[in-house]
Amino acid sequence: MAQEGNAVIHDGIPTNEERRNYFVNFQTDNILSLISHYHEAWSNKLNGVLNEECLELARLYRAQLEYSGNSVRIDLDSKPHLKRVKLPHYLRYPQTMSQKYTSSLKGKLWDSCLVPRVLRIEDSLWYKRNFGSIDKKLPRKALIRKPKKHRRTARTVEIEHF
Repeated sequence: MAQEGNAVIHDGIPTNEERRNYFVNFQTDNILSLISHYHEAWSNKLNGVLNEECLELARLYRAQLEYSGNSVRIDLDSKPHLKRVKLPHYLRYPQTMSQKYTSSLKGKLWDSCLVPRVLRIEDSLWYKRNFGSIDKKLPRKALIRKPKKHRRTARTVEIEHF
């Protein structure tokens, strides 16, 4: 086994310990989705995907894609200027981490989509989980499901099934 920079080059079959370490490290080092979300946020700024931050994130994304071949870890913490942006509201991050980009085409498309009425009914847990945090009509505490109380009577008790 030879070491070239940060990459490890094997002369033969990797040992079980090396395989285990690779998969454990891959799970913690894989930040492709995070890089793409920051790229999405910067693309909503002036110059779109051609601004410097987007281009730098695209280079980092490509390097992260090659992780399986070279095992070189990308560290976003060493580039704090790339993280100084609010993520778009349509990526479903909490309101403290996101903002509504009014000039963004994707933001306008997201806002123009309507959820069917059958899914917007008051007791629809699916709607509360997916849209309750940004829907002004549903407070945050409404996302917590409360147990229903059923009265037992001589009549048949009807229970809703979804």
